[in-house]
Amino acid sequence: GEVDSAALQACYDWADVFVLPTHLEGYGMALAEALANGLAIITTAGGAAADTVGAQAALLVPPADVDALSVALRRVLHEPMLRRDLAAGARRRAQQLPSWTDAALAMQHVLLRHPA
Repeated sequence: GEVDSAALQACYDWADVFVLPTHLEGYGMALAEALANGLAIITTAGGAAADTVGAQAALLVPPADVDALSVALRRVLHEPMLRRDLAAGARRRAQQLPSWTDAALAMQHVLLRHPA
């Protein structure tokens, strides 16, 4: 369900891993938030998810592959070094993503060049 900003931040602070077994992501705002909070990530390679998280922040599994998801979960839960490496990769990847301001300016540029 929906939570306020403080409650959401408390969830991120409490978590060790972020899991989003989506079938398709156009960008992955929730993934970007997990990166910004330095969480190890398990997600699918569906859509833009792999591009959003990068190779060093996440274990990627095929969409709808329950067995691969199960293996990834076991690995992250039972391998503390892997979890720490993915979390460090998440913090690095978050620094590479555009800020909201940069993304808005890029969108404005596209819209002004190609009016409807």
